[in-house]
Amino acid sequence: MTVSKTISTVACAFCAVMLTVFCSCSSEHTYFHQYQAIDTEGWTADDTIVFHLTPSAVAQTLDAELGVRTTDAFPFNSLFLLGTLCCEGNEVSTDTVFVSIYGRDGIALGDGFPYPTCTCPLPPLQVDSGLNYTYTVTPFMKEPVVVGVKDIGIKLTARD
Repeated sequence: MTVSKTISTVACAFCAVMLTVFCSCSSEHTYFHQYQAIDTEGWTADDTIVFHLTPSAVAQTLDAELGVRTTDAFPFNSLFLLGTLCCEGNEVSTDTVFVSIYGRDGIALGDGFPYPTCTCPLPPLQVDSGLNYTYTVTPFMKEPVVVGVKDIGIKLTARD
């Protein structure tokens, strides 16, 4: 065996091992991930965002995260929301969700351009197999119209 074939074989073996390690280290299995746009005129408590979750093949617990994308027109440091999980049209749980948009120094906490995305964890969601679930999000603010919110999203990941 020549030196170049030996190096090539070792390099291929190394790449195969690294690929296996990389794939086995990734434990996040995205079950659902979607953003929905908010009306540019503002968001009112009557404007409920509804996410229709994909029915699960098995009963499972899902880790949940809510994302908020804002524009420069957002006038507050934080946002209060109501998040409600429903199964087959019946309410399962409702949570008040607090999302920090700006830090004490006035700097946006989110990542991304042109619309920074701030995320916050939600309580884990327990879903049963074959049932239809929805997750709704409404603003829970003193102001009747909240401006500067671009999109609201939810990400659900299956636990191992």
